[in-house]
Amino acid sequence: MGSEQHWLTEIREDAFSVLAGWVNPLTGRGDPERDKSASSVWVPGRTLTPELLRDLFSRNALARAVCMAQPEWGLRNGWDLTLEGDAVDARKTESAIRTHLMHLGAHEAFLRGAVWGQAFGGGLVLVGADDGRESKQPLDFDRLKAVRWLRVVGRQHVDVAEIYDDPGKAMFGEAARYKVQEPALRGLNPSQTEWHESRVIRLPGPTTEDQTRVENEGWDQSILDVVILALLKHDGIWDDVGGMVADGSQGVWKIQGLAKAATTGLADAVQARFRLADQARGMFRSLLLDADKEDFQYVHRQFSGISDLIAQSAVRVAGAAQIPVTVLMGQSPAGMNATGESDLELWYARVRAYQTGVLQSRIHRLVQLIFRSKEGPTNGVEPDSWAVTMADPRSLTPMQRAELRARQSQVDSTMISARVLTPEEVAINRYTSEGWSDVTQIDLSWRRKLQSMLGEEIGRRSEEDLAALAEAWLFAAPQGVQTEQGGDPTDPPAPGGAQGEDAPQNRRTGATE
Repeated sequence: MGSEQHWLTEIREDAFSVLAGWVNPLTGRGDPERDKSASSVWVPGRTLTPELLRDLFSRNALARAVCMAQPEWGLRNGWDLTLEGDAVDARKTESAIRTHLMHLGAHEAFLRGAVWGQAFGGGLVLVGADDGRESKQPLDFDRLKAVRWLRVVGRQHVDVAEIYDDPGKAMFGEAARYKVQEPALRGLNPSQTEWHESRVIRLPGPTTEDQTRVENEGWDQSILDVVILALLKHDGIWDDVGGMVADGSQGVWKIQGLAKAATTGLADAVQARFRLADQARGMFRSLLLDADKEDFQYVHRQFSGISDLIAQSAVRVAGAAQIPVTVLMGQSPAGMNATGESDLELWYARVRAYQTGVLQSRIHRLVQLIFRSKEGPTNGVEPDSWAVTMADPRSLTPMQRAELRARQSQVDSTMISARVLTPEEVAINRYTSEGWSDVTQIDLSWRRKLQSMLGEEIGRRSEEDLAALAEAWLFAAPQGVQTEQGGDPTDPPAPGGAQGEDAPQNRRTGATE
């Protein structure tokens, strides 16, 4: 009892220490000992253990939905790879990279790693990079042959073996090597492997305060640490409602002299009467009663307002997880003017921030490793200019897709008329091996050379001649072109330049200029 009083005293002192507001000694307003509204204080909580997190993710449907929402929406429509150069070559390279990633199971690996990040505070994608070195050694890009496989482990199976301890480095405080607890498969004993940070792709958890990350050995906290209280109350309400439904109709007996019979030694006879009545009701669906001394009826509970309570509880969970009810519960909003469009727009913006802040750089890292692989699609040559762009998380209806194509066609027609794009470039970019695409790639290096050549002709030619020359050069294929000075074969044709077999090929017709 004494320890309990001591605990209450500490809470009361804490309440006084954090209060800021009006206090009236006469009425007791603002005094935690007299004002109930001022007596609540925040009590520090505990971080959920990995075992509890695993059980919540595996067995609680709502906790699982909270952990999977952002990763699923962030990766649902994939990503785009854009490269500078000829549109045909760029599309071939992109298709080859996508095929390689598909064979590695990259989409599933990033999805699982991102989910483990949300659920456990971190997930690692182990990269099976073949460079002739051990996994605990830094990756050697110059000797990288290929990326052979990908494997995902959650934070609960990983320990930090070494950190970067130089405050003058950007990686200060981050893990330098990880120790992975390998599972005990059939016929194999548990084991440990060490991985250098350059050989893993780490998927983080929610934004975590610095001291908490230090206490977690550099790992983030689980999103369930934040949502658990709202989730507990929501599930508790559902359990209470289930109990109410089970007792929704209660049978009530009215027997004259029941209380007196129970207190005068006739309790056994009363219980025997109840058993006989229940048996008769179960066998014959009827109940025989003494017309003068007995009565039986059902009393029904009132459930008005419970649906509103459950709905507001769901909103509370969705607010804690920062996920719209429509996404989290899979239920369209109801009520006057409840379209949910504003909630979805906020959700799309949050997913886009997650894509650009977390997923994009990780996918970029893996694509870079494939570019640098000597057995990869580009034979170890990384393009000078390329980028990974995450696709919009929205899912379009067939009508919306048709409208998008129609609008893109109008834009393409305008660009062709303005000589920004050629019809061939539009066709190559729109109709790819993966299907229709709204991503446009052009050979910027070729355009810069055209601009430079045209700049040299300004003052020598009229505007009409410059326009005709620009169009002729724009549609001239850069491959195999020889200037009259015999310079760089990728240079645009000079005025009055090569003729016959050496003349540039028109991209529209294939004929020589």
